[in-house]
Amino acid sequence: FGCTDTVTVKDYIDAIPYPEASFYPDTTVLMMPDTTIQLINTSRYYDTWQWSYGNGDGSARERNPIAIYPDSGDYTITLIVENELGCQDTAVVKIKVFEQETIFLPTAFTPDGDGLNETYSPKGRGIKDYEFMVFDRWGQTLFRSKSIKFGWDGTNRNGDPVPSGIYAYKLYVEWYTGRTYSTLGSVSLMK
Repeated sequence: FGCTDTVTVKDYIDAIPYPEASFYPDTTVLMMPDTTIQLINTSRYYDTWQWSYGNGDGSARERNPIAIYPDSGDYTITLIVENELGCQDTAVVKIKVFEQETIFLPTAFTPDGDGLNETYSPKGRGIKDYEFMVFDRWGQTLFRSKSIKFGWDGTNRNGDPVPSGIYAYKLYVEWYTGRTYSTLGSVSLMK
């Protein structure tokens, strides 16, 4: 039989590689107030890209953008790359933003009913665990709180007002980063 045939291809076939999305941030843990992060795009075989920073912002303009995180929390950064044929690939990195580890202890308060400075409590940021206690001069517990939002109003455990004077306190704080702080001190109650 010995039949033969010949085919001639006039056009060449272009093989376009599938896009490969990849990037890395200059850090994956941020501490407020320094919450700026640089993203380095290391993707290959792509024509367009789109960032999602996980904070409501994103960019298609900058290849290696800077993202800013105004609040603490866990964020997911996503990079989607696409080639000219519409093929896409996605890369994801998770980051964590911690609040700044701060604590401030006022020295006095005035629970006198004028609406100003009526309660006493430490002020702080980035706090995960908290315990605050106030004592009279005999060591009796007047107040105890496990919430930084709930302060001492100058009363004893029965709800009766205590007289003006100096009262001892004990404070324990644990921040989101795991660091702890405890102290003993005093506060002046003035009426």
